[in-house]
Amino acid sequence: QNTAGNLTDYQVKIEINLSQEFSQGKIQQYCQDVRFTWLNSTSNQEQKISYWIEQCNLSASGNATFWIKVPFLENNTNTTVYLYYGNSGASSESDGEATFEFFDDFEDLEGWVNDAGYSVSNSELVQNANSGTENKKFYYSEYEPSSIRNLTIRLKWRSTSGGYVTAGWWNSNNNWNGVWWYDGDSNGDAHIKERWDSYSFNEYTYGTTDNNIPQNVDNSYIFEFRADESNFYLVVDDVQYASSDIDYDDTPMHIGYGSWNSGYPAYSDWILVRKFANPEPSISIGEEQPITSTDSQGNYSYTFKAPLEAGNHIVKVNLTDSDGIYGENSTSFISRIAIREQKATFELSGTPYIDADDLSTNPNLNISAKVYKNLDNPIDKVWVNITLPNGTTKTYYLTNLSSPSETGYWYKVLNITQEFNNLWGQYNVTFYANSTLQDNSTITQETPAPTTEFYVQNISISVTTDKSLYNPGENITVSGKVILLPDNTNVSNTNVSIWLDNVFQLNCTTDSYGNYSCNITAPSESGTHTITVNLTTEHGISGENSTTFMSNNLPVVEEPRTYSESLVEKTSFEQNEKVVIRVNVTDPDGAEQIDKVLINITSANGNLVVESAEMVNISSITNGYVFEYNYTLTNLQSDEFGTWQIEIWANDTYSQSDSNSSSFEVINTPPSLVGISYECEEDCGWGERWVYKVNLTEPNNNTVNVSFWYSYDGSTWVYKDSEVISCPPAGCYNITINFTFDPGWEASDADQIRYFKFNASDGASGTNETSQSVLVQKDDVSIEYIAGNETQVNRNGTESVVFKVRIFDTDLNQYVGSGVNTSLWVTTDGSSYYKENEDQLTDNLGFSNITFDPDSSIYHVGKQKWIIGTDGDESYKDANSSAFYVTIIGDIAITLDKPSGQSYKAGTDSVTFRWRLTDDNSTAVTGADNTIEIKLTNWQDIIANCSVEEEGNGWYNCTWFIPADQDYGWYDIRINASKQYFNNQSFTFDDKFEVATTPPTFEVVSYEYEQDGGWGERWIYRVNLTEINPDTVNVSLWYNRTGSWELVNSTNITCPCSDFVVEFVQDPGWEAGDVGTRYFKFNASDYVGGNNETDSVVVNVQRDDAIAIIVNGSEAIARRWGEEKTLFRIRINDTDRGVWVEEGVNCTFYFTKDGSTYSASLENQTDSLGYCSIYLKPNCSYSVGAQHWKGGTTDQAYKPWNTTEQNYSVKGKLT
Repeated sequence: QNTAGNLTDYQVKIEINLSQEFSQGKIQQYCQDVRFTWLNSTSNQEQKISYWIEQCNLSASGNATFWIKVPFLENNTNTTVYLYYGNSGASSESDGEATFEFFDDFEDLEGWVNDAGYSVSNSELVQNANSGTENKKFYYSEYEPSSIRNLTIRLKWRSTSGGYVTAGWWNSNNNWNGVWWYDGDSNGDAHIKERWDSYSFNEYTYGTTDNNIPQNVDNSYIFEFRADESNFYLVVDDVQYASSDIDYDDTPMHIGYGSWNSGYPAYSDWILVRKFANPEPSISIGEEQPITSTDSQGNYSYTFKAPLEAGNHIVKVNLTDSDGIYGENSTSFISRIAIREQKATFELSGTPYIDADDLSTNPNLNISAKVYKNLDNPIDKVWVNITLPNGTTKTYYLTNLSSPSETGYWYKVLNITQEFNNLWGQYNVTFYANSTLQDNSTITQETPAPTTEFYVQNISISVTTDKSLYNPGENITVSGKVILLPDNTNVSNTNVSIWLDNVFQLNCTTDSYGNYSCNITAPSESGTHTITVNLTTEHGISGENSTTFMSNNLPVVEEPRTYSESLVEKTSFEQNEKVVIRVNVTDPDGAEQIDKVLINITSANGNLVVESAEMVNISSITNGYVFEYNYTLTNLQSDEFGTWQIEIWANDTYSQSDSNSSSFEVINTPPSLVGISYECEEDCGWGERWVYKVNLTEPNNNTVNVSFWYSYDGSTWVYKDSEVISCPPAGCYNITINFTFDPGWEASDADQIRYFKFNASDGASGTNETSQSVLVQKDDVSIEYIAGNETQVNRNGTESVVFKVRIFDTDLNQYVGSGVNTSLWVTTDGSSYYKENEDQLTDNLGFSNITFDPDSSIYHVGKQKWIIGTDGDESYKDANSSAFYVTIIGDIAITLDKPSGQSYKAGTDSVTFRWRLTDDNSTAVTGADNTIEIKLTNWQDIIANCSVEEEGNGWYNCTWFIPADQDYGWYDIRINASKQYFNNQSFTFDDKFEVATTPPTFEVVSYEYEQDGGWGERWIYRVNLTEINPDTVNVSLWYNRTGSWELVNSTNITCPCSDFVVEFVQDPGWEAGDVGTRYFKFNASDYVGGNNETDSVVVNVQRDDAIAIIVNGSEAIARRWGEEKTLFRIRINDTDRGVWVEEGVNCTFYFTKDGSTYSASLENQTDSLGYCSIYLKPNCSYSVGAQHWKGGTTDQAYKPWNTTEQNYSVKGKLT
């Protein structure tokens, strides 16, 4: 949009992100396919305009910068420019010279005055160092505007460290108006200084307050030096640094560069001059509008977003087809009023949210929206309806900030306290607007109407502690719930700040239910303390609450110690010994805080022998006392030997307590076990009887329980048996203990290292044990035959046979149970055994039932041996049965090679049958007995047999000659094969060959006609037919008149026959239109698929002979005056057919005008009776007196023929 007055040929910068279009393949990488058009609002036509690409490399950056030259920008009016792209083969038309007032990208130095010795390198201007002066000239001589007002120099420039360079305008007095750029401190930091004539001002240095300027002179930047009517503006990388009010004269100036002192060179990529208006036109980028195309029916469809500006809009469509034909049309639509950026924010928070507690500080609410203008008329009203939390709706009208004729902002400030009495909750704001169109009808805002919301809220936060009194350093659990009011919704995932006596402790996060719970530490100072909790939501709503608690120090109980009666510290005691227990108790708040000290003593069996006994204060220590308690160990039971527990606790005056504990031992001497051993019957199979022994010694008069245990791994033990020994007061010594088990172990223990042990316990916590490992062997077995000997099984298909044995455990003297692993071995060739089946388990009676289904790839046919035995079983040794027998039978497969769908002719052909026999292992079967049977498909009767011959490698064949009278059709083949140790095989192959008729044949094709072959003559066609089969043959005659064949005649001949002459007589032979080269042929079909035909025969059909006779006109008189006409008539006869010609035959009459030369001719056609007539009306070209005439045929179907010369006379009239 332009607000700086009408502008012509103005350069406008377009910055646009095209990354999405590039990723979709719509635009070229360097924007070579970009074009711009300007919409002329007067003619409503698009006009192509000049442009220049400042930057576009879409693979490096999605942002592109273009400059366009717009022919006309009307003041306070939107101007439309279209950006086109999408032609992958287009070349760039970027043209800086056509776009700007001046442009040079330094391909050379043509046009420049170069006293400074500058040069061009890699399309860059190199500003060489210049020692001690700035007066060396480098300026463009051919561009000298009379005034630089409202012009801008723009250049891409980079300097180097230590360089002093200038760029700008240069007048005839060698004065610079532009910018200095230099490294003022020789460290690469940039300095920029504006300059006018000899006056410099506004210097900017990187690293000071001007830290937004370019940091390093070694980088490239884009500089602009702008001038309007009264100010200069310095702009670097599109950021303005200063504007300077300079009173300057309008004098002609050149563009130029300069360098100062002996600094390093600078480089300029390009420089341009463009127009400058203040303010510059603003741009907005609309939606992409793809160019649509028509479909095969000429239809097109295109969808775009309605514009934001309301009112009447025109949609124009145009196209130019591939032939350059142009078409255009338009229509209109109305766009509603667009409302955007609608807001309702509080002045205090700047958001749509406010804490109800803050309304007393500032209750003002700002309501605003951007309302787009109506192209037809100004916006009339903009208002909002505000729906309060209680459902009440109030209306407020907004005020325009600029002009209702333009797009701008409307606003309203409301006092929430005055308007809504600080009502809590959500307020819904709906925006409305209206205006009028060109026809004065009303237009409103878009639907649905835009909305926004604002909220008045508060926080309720509860706080509790897990108790009210704490020890210093103790954890305090602070918890509560946070609710947002007035909605009573949980405030989740929000930090609650916890403060102790106004000192921040930590943040505690609420859960999804608004609950929080965290721990802080009780302070060391005793007394009342305050916990405060508060939080602020993401929308600025706050809440706070507090509670109190007490803190006090606990008494301190040190670890109790045990002593002998003589006060020697010890921890082990025996029966009847006194235990002296002492403990130190202190209180940080003073010894006077200690109320009482109590003790509990628990024996080894868990009985509480001393309960809450008060200890005696025997002496003072710092902040406390030493307390004592005595206990004597008498009448102990056996279960009381072991660890005894001591627990002591002290109470203070606040009823707080502390406790501590320790223990002591009451000891007993345990029994001992030595001489552990074992015995087994034979080789220590698990099923044999095992005997285990050990010697016991118990020095005390206790009752000792000796138990036997076994283990699989030496760590986890299982109880097996036990024996109780009662010892006298003197004790028991070397008593042998025996345990016998039959069987000694279980099947799962076979071939494993196992463990056994003895344990002795005296009932008074005295215990001892000893252990040993053993290797348990597998049991011996024998195999008993049950079933399966001399059986037979087919090795193909699902047939199988069961072999059965039973396993006997000779160590246990019983049959084995289920799960014993057995395997089957079968010979493959009568002698070599193959393990057919393994891991076959016995049933619960010890039977091994193994199903044998021989594999043809492993086992030969014939008689084979089999055995079954235990194999790799975990509990039993390997053993095999005796050998037994099974006969394996194979299958024969028949593969037919020939015939395979061929057709053979009865009476002439023989069929060769060839097939191969293989077994179920795909091995050739030789020496087999074969027969072959042939029958017509779907018939039961066998037609023929043939003698079979063996070729070798399983191949067999036979040949059958087909009789001439054999029935036609498809035939099946059945092959029968047999051999010892194979199942007999018989297989029928359906529809394997066809017996067909032998097609009829032709010989001696001939034809004749009556005279010269005229089409109307009688034509006779002959051919000799031979058919060896007893069939009826249809013989037909065909003509080819125009390129396609047509049936002319046919007849049926009963065969068999040989050289039978078939004759067709056609009279007439052809038709009038057949004159010329024509063709005929014969076709024969025997109705059972046998067909044949002759080659086509060429004939030349001639015109028919014809004569004409005089009917009218002989000696006729023709008058040159009046209306009377004279009749001349002939009749034409077809002499080949002997008939008058048909209607439509061409005829011609010839007349003399001078009595000798036939110079006049008249044409006509015959009627249905063969008459041809004309009427003569002579004019003055006919001489009066005797004349001659004749008539005849001139038709393509008849030979030319004229009548004899006749006389007629022409009469004239004298005046």
